[in-house]
Amino acid sequence: NSCSSAAVIVLGDFNCCPASALYHFLSEGSLDCSKCDVRSMSGTLDSKAQTHFNNKVPKSNIGNWSSEAILLALGSEAAAVGDLIATHNFVLQSAYKEVYGAEPQYSSFHESFFGTVDYLWYTSKLRALRVLQPPPAIELNGLIEIPNGVNVKQFFRKTCVGLPTLYYPSDHISVVSDFEYEDI
Repeated sequence: NSCSSAAVIVLGDFNCCPASALYHFLSEGSLDCSKCDVRSMSGTLDSKAQTHFNNKVPKSNIGNWSSEAILLALGSEAAAVGDLIATHNFVLQSAYKEVYGAEPQYSSFHESFFGTVDYLWYTSKLRALRVLQPPPAIELNGLIEIPNGVNVKQFFRKTCVGLPTLYYPSDHISVVSDFEYEDI
């Protein structure tokens, strides 16, 4: 296919958590829509949503997907034959996961959310050399340490203001990477 020879970088706010169905779609290239609930596929609203794409949703419900949503997500040809698999033709890798072995602890932090939703994806014609890590979340609010035994996400939601701040004027931290072209 024509996508396999391109050097591509795709980055931005994808509004999905690393364990979500949408992240799985980006990293794996396919998603069986019959196995995910459309209302929770981003994983940002509910910690249980992170596993919904692995659990079979009853066919009669099809994860609360409307006929219109299926058409928008899959296109008319796939919807007409009842194929509920969404695909893309890129082999994407996450720069942060490649360099550090995991996504950052957070890329967005405000009163109702603390987690990662911003990603920097790239194709195999490139190699991620380094990435910019977000500042320790505790520094954003002038705190020195988190008490032992406290759930980090709950602690930040209850005690910290989050973003934006005077020094970070957005509710998202920039995702940045240096790349090099792989030898052809």
